Amino acid sequence: MQAAVAGAILRPEDMKMLARVLAQCEPAATSVERDKRAAELIHHFGAGVKDESLLVKLMIGSGHQAA
Repeated sequence: MQAAVAGAILRPEDMKMLARVLAQCEPAATSVERDKRAAELIHHFGAGVKDESLLVKLMIGSGHQAA
């Protein structure tokens, strides 16, 4: 199964990597926060950031560091 993001196709391995990035972030307190966080991650990915460690740094730099 593939998903489309900003005109790009997300392959299953992309989805798994994005899930790993989110797993390294602090858990979202609400569904709205979770959705915003996921949208931010998809934005970075859609903008061309494909490196997992860089995505983690970007998300943690946005205040989503896991405890």
